[in-house]
Order: sequence, then structure tokens, then C-alpha cells
Amino acid sequence: RRFIVVEGLYKNSGTVCPLDQLVALKHEFKYRLILDESHSFGTLAPKGCLDLYQRRYMYDAEIVTIGLETTLGGIGGVTVGNEEVVDHQRLSGAGYCFSASSPPFTASAAMASLSLFQQEPDRTQQLQSNVIYFHQQFCKSSTLCSQESSSQLVRTSHDQSPLIHLELVATSQQDTATDSNNNTTTTDITTDPLELLQQIANFCLTQGGVAVLASPRYHRSSEAPPPALCLIMSSCHTKEDIDKLIAVLEEACQSVLAV
Repeated sequence: RRFIVVEGLYKNSGTVCPLDQLVALKHEFKYRLILDESHSFGTLAPKGCLDLYQRRYMYDAEIVTIGLETTLGGIGGVTVGNEEVVDHQRLSGAGYCFSASSPPFTASAAMASLSLFQQEPDRTQQLQSNVIYFHQQFCKSSTLCSQESSSQLVRTSHDQSPLIHLELVATSQQDTATDSNNNTTTTDITTDPLELLQQIANFCLTQGGVAVLASPRYHRSSEAPPPALCLIMSSCHTKEDIDKLIAVLEEACQSVLAV
């Protein structure tokens, strides 16, 4: 009963688990791998992280869980495993079939979403195209990611992740004051990065009509990642939508950080 439990795509960082290395460790030390594909299913690849790394169900990952709230827009979740795993879950969950099962409406909605996803397999490719286009436009922006800019944002999420995290590099601003003798002094003012990111997010929503999230990214360990702006790409986004996002982010950084 030794398990390795990981997520295919981590929500709070946008990073992808190193599945190749984990599978090698699993086979070497005889562990079972439990893989949560809630955010990677249909986004990194049509079938998720296992599909991305060309790994096999039940062999390279004994248990795969998928939340229906993300890609399929439903409620609840599913578990994929071998006969032993499924029989154990069926036996253990027998008492919850009526008290904790999904209502017919939400179950039907999830099935309809899965059917649509199967009928339009190009959705994942379109999503990845949108992610690539965002990265290209973001890197072209001299306001957002130039090393000479005081508002430099750095993408810390994975290249293929539709959950995009942007961290603020510089969090100090300068305050200039002149005394009675016309002597000018400049003082660096350090501001909480989460406060600055929240101001940027508020500007994007109120002035540009674009919803982004300033996340503190709390973590149980002492080494919590710094706060970041969180963006979510969709296959339904157009290039015009992404161009507007970049433009609004530039205006927000210029306004909040006085670039």
C-alpha cells in the first residue's frame, strides 16, 4: 500500500508533473501511482497528462481521477483503474449511491459535454494554439516582459498550460521629494506584490472588461510560491480576445506601476 499521488497539471502553479521520472520511480520501487487529471484532461492533450507523455492507463498509473468541474463543466468526478481498483471502490461506495450521487441533470450535462468533446477533437489543439499565441504576444510586449521595464512580469507556468501564472518581478517604486533648498531626494518604496497585483486585476476588470485573478497562492509548506496573476485560456478565445487581454494588461501595468 505505497502510493505516489500527483496532479497532471497543478492549479496553483500551472506546472506539469514530471511524469516520466515518476513512472520510472514507481516501477523501480514497486509503488502505485494515483494521478489526478482534473485540470490536464482535454487541455494538455485530449486524454490528459498520460496522453501527453504517451503512457499507459492501469500500467503506468493504476488510478486516474478526473474532476468533471473543469473541462466538462459538470459536477462530481470519475475514477479510472484496473478491475481490482474499481471493484474496491464500488464496494466501499455502495452506501453512498443514493446519498452522494450526482443528480440526473448534472450527470446528463457531463455526458453531453463528453460527447461534444468526442465529436470535436480539435478543441484541444485550438486551446494549445491559443496558449502559444498568448505567449508570443506576451513576449513581444515591451511593457510587460522587458527586462528594462519596472513592471516586468514573468510567466512561471508550463509552456502548454492553459492555467497561466504571471509573477511580478519588481515591486519597488520611487518617490521623489524636493525640499525648500530645491534639493531632490529619491526614495525606493517597497509595496506588497499581492497588493499591486490586486490593483492590476481590478483595473483589468473595471477599465478593460477582462477578468484576471490576483492569487496569493497559499501553500502548506513554509516555501509558498510568490503571488501571481492567474489567467485561463479557453479554446473559445479568439486572437482578438488575446490581443485585448495583452493590451489591457499593458494599460493596467502602466497605470498601477507608473511605467
